[in-house]
Amino acid sequence: MNAGSGSSQPISIRCFCRPPRAPATIAHRRMTASSTLRPRRFATEPPLRDLLGPAESRPPTRRSQVRCRSRPWRPIPVIRACAPPARMRYLRRPMPLAPGTRIGHYEVLGPLGAGGMGEVYRARDQRLGRTVAIKSLGEGFAADPERVARFEREARILASLHHANIATIYGLEESGGTPYLALEFVEGETLADRLVRGAVTVAETLDFGAQVASALDAAHEQGVVHRDLKPGNVMLTPAGVVKVLDFGLAKNAPSGTDPAPSQSFVPTLTMGATAAGVILGTAPYMSPEQARGKAVDRRTDVWALGCVLYECLTGRRTFEGETTSDVIARILEREPDYDALPASVPQRLRDLVRRCLTKSVADRPRDAGDLRRELQSIATDQSSPRATAERAAGSTPSVAVLYFENLGQDPENDYFCAGITEDILTDLSKLKGLRVASRNAVTRYRGQSADIPGVARDLNVRAVLEGTIRRAADRVRITAQLVSADGFHLWAERYDRKLDDVFAVQEEIASSIA
Repeated sequence: MNAGSGSSQPISIRCFCRPPRAPATIAHRRMTASSTLRPRRFATEPPLRDLLGPAESRPPTRRSQVRCRSRPWRPIPVIRACAPPARMRYLRRPMPLAPGTRIGHYEVLGPLGAGGMGEVYRARDQRLGRTVAIKSLGEGFAADPERVARFEREARILASLHHANIATIYGLEESGGTPYLALEFVEGETLADRLVRGAVTVAETLDFGAQVASALDAAHEQGVVHRDLKPGNVMLTPAGVVKVLDFGLAKNAPSGTDPAPSQSFVPTLTMGATAAGVILGTAPYMSPEQARGKAVDRRTDVWALGCVLYECLTGRRTFEGETTSDVIARILEREPDYDALPASVPQRLRDLVRRCLTKSVADRPRDAGDLRRELQSIATDQSSPRATAERAAGSTPSVAVLYFENLGQDPENDYFCAGITEDILTDLSKLKGLRVASRNAVTRYRGQSADIPGVARDLNVRAVLEGTIRRAADRVRITAQLVSADGFHLWAERYDRKLDDVFAVQEEIASSIA
């Protein structure tokens, strides 16, 4: 059910009746609050258990819903000020086009999927003998001039785009006064379906991202902004080709706003926002300017692609919340959790994702073309022999030993600290299966306050050993701590010994790390 920004809230009416000595049935009627209530009757009354689904989803039953009379039973309306459950609206609504239906020279073979605003069918092109996809407006939307205009605009936009990563349009058909799009049938699964199984590899992310960026670049060159890029609109074929789908919210001009559309009960938001603009898009992938209902340009697609890249790498959405309002608030006020990016993600790709998800429009990559070139460059670097060797090395336990800090007042103790550090490094180097950064590699950090994650990244190690030494007379206190590449303590210990025991301490530290 739709309700304009100024209309009353939708209501749902359920009518119950019980014929004498017969199972209970229910007739579900919907109506919109207006001056006159006009119920819509069903041809047949489905069983109660089929309409209401599982017991936990059923509304509470009241004795007032059924009353006994001596005369024949009649339905008694029970009015609830709420929209019908989504499962009753969509999952139990039959697809209008039956197999065998003819639309022009296309014969419908069966349904492919349905959403809040439309259905997609598999069909056969009788003239050319090929399989196509037929897209139609949802039931009730074909009579909405605004929806029809948007549907026809999608057809014109797709007709202007010719690219290997954009699904092709074959024509705009009409049957029984209803418009239909004949589109390229794309085998495979959506990126959203793929992400249900978890994050994808860095190499796959770079490949998918570069192909999506290439499609967006082609659209941007024609002055088209997608405005609804998300994993559900990205198709992955068995051949490894990526296809960008659904240009239903695309616009031709980079300025101005569309007329305020009516509210739809679908994941994609199409609701009036303010007097200055409207919200169009899917909440978790909206750019800040899009969420505010402001004018958008190609950089709003860059933001959305940044969200897709983040989700590919982490397996979770960039911005999440219990409600759409929570999600939009996080987009406007918070930064993504970049710590969730796996350690295997190269720094250049991390930086690129950060730039795409910058709230300032001016600080994002200029367009999808720049984004595509950067993704392809990173992919080339990742496939080089050096990068391959580094990734192989990254799977082996590795450590860097920084020079221990002298906490005493005597500068002569600096040599003592250096000697202990180098002895520990030597002991660790003797251990099989452990990579140890060389003394020359760590010398540059001597006497500095080192950033442990930065050191680990620069030296390509999984942990860093650092410590302090305090010497007094014939006593020495050595404190050592092992820190992971992401900055977390893995191990720490303090040793209070005589100078004669310092060599034993070095061996204890080495064995503890091993």
